[in-house]
Amino acid sequence: MKVTFIGAGSVVFTKNLLKDILAFPELRKDLTVCLEDINEERLNLNHKYFQKYKKDNPEKLKGVSFKSTTNQREAITDARYIISGIQAGGLDAYKLDMKIPFKYGVRQVVGDTLGPGGVFRFLRTVKSFDSIMKDIEEVGEHGKNGTKPLFMNYTNPMAMNTWYCNHLVPNSTIGLCHGVQGTAQLLKRWIGSVMPGEFSFKCAGINHMAWFLKLWYKDYQEDPDLIGPWKDAYPILEKHLNEEPEMIGEEKVRVDMYRATGYFIRNPRDIWPNIYHIT
Repeated sequence: MKVTFIGAGSVVFTKNLLKDILAFPELRKDLTVCLEDINEERLNLNHKYFQKYKKDNPEKLKGVSFKSTTNQREAITDARYIISGIQAGGLDAYKLDMKIPFKYGVRQVVGDTLGPGGVFRFLRTVKSFDSIMKDIEEVGEHGKNGTKPLFMNYTNPMAMNTWYCNHLVPNSTIGLCHGVQGTAQLLKRWIGSVMPGEFSFKCAGINHMAWFLKLWYKDYQEDPDLIGPWKDAYPILEKHLNEEPEMIGEEKVRVDMYRATGYFIRNPRDIWPNIYHIT
């Protein structure tokens, strides 16, 4: 199986996502990971990192090989899964996403999901997705049984990009983000569930605005052999927030939104507390 990462010069995204993949033994049996980026220096840095990662874990990663290329079409050729972590225009373009709206009285917290900044970022990324989807259609792995390559997009603005790619090639693309897992770990700590299997959740929404509709826990201290139904964890969360307000720290906005709606939200980024101050 071949997994390709487009925009693999992104140090944090590439390391986190590929380590997630490599955490599953069944995916390491015969896996080729292809790293692609137009920035050769950053690409080589990450390639060397994963070569060392394999050297440090020879037994676990013996079925995994890492390759790198600056040629996008070559990277996508025969790939079953293609992951995107690109940022078209880099930091110079991102500065304009913030400065231009600010000039007209529109202040943005991040500016990568919606509003002027999100729209700017989407428009300058469109040509990259045109090229990626064309390559996926033409040279990605298409199985004899009708299976098609899957494009997993981590590039913001998530909703716009994912909708656009599925418009180009229907049912080709899903949008993913680590934000839900990160927020789940925060809630797990706040509730007090620390052992594997003690905590679970149901979350739904759009990127940067996904709501934790259900929180569950199992109290093994109450009964070490408990295998019964999950319990609602929201009352435990409420109790801890009331009794230990200092634990809120920098999460005042999300806690306020929880108080207002009854549901905790994944880090809302542009959605809230984005300030549209038109003068």
